[in-house]
Amino acid sequence: MILLIGDYSLCSLSTTLSNTGQKIAFLQTNEPLFSQNLGNALEDAALEIAVIECVLHEHQGLALLRKIKQNRHDVPVIFICPSDSDRTVAEAFRLGAWDCFRKPVDVLRLPAGSQNVEERLIHELPDFKANFHKQKRGISL
Repeated sequence: MILLIGDYSLCSLSTTLSNTGQKIAFLQTNEPLFSQNLGNALEDAALEIAVIECVLHEHQGLALLRKIKQNRHDVPVIFICPSDSDRTVAEAFRLGAWDCFRKPVDVLRLPAGSQNVEERLIHELPDFKANFHKQKRGISL
């Protein structure tokens, strides 16, 4: 299962990943039962990867990253944040983020043909999961 935490901008990513057969849990931080739903998602043994988008509320995004890593240190977390937030990126990596994407996206970092973060995630998600699990087992890349 892929856990997506963000706002409406992740809806298209959620739909696209669902259409590829991925099991998705999409949570919006402003929904009434967010904390309960997050707890349920973190308890799900099928959770493979989490994506946190914190474009407007960086401190909230970092708090979510901290909570996920405290509860599920085995789950790689991809952190999406504004492009002008070097401190936030550094803190996200310190807290255990597997990778950070910035919005708006630097097109030079995208695979050929990709135009946004969602396309990059769709393209790279299988590699993220495979590399994370190889490193977890101690296999060098």
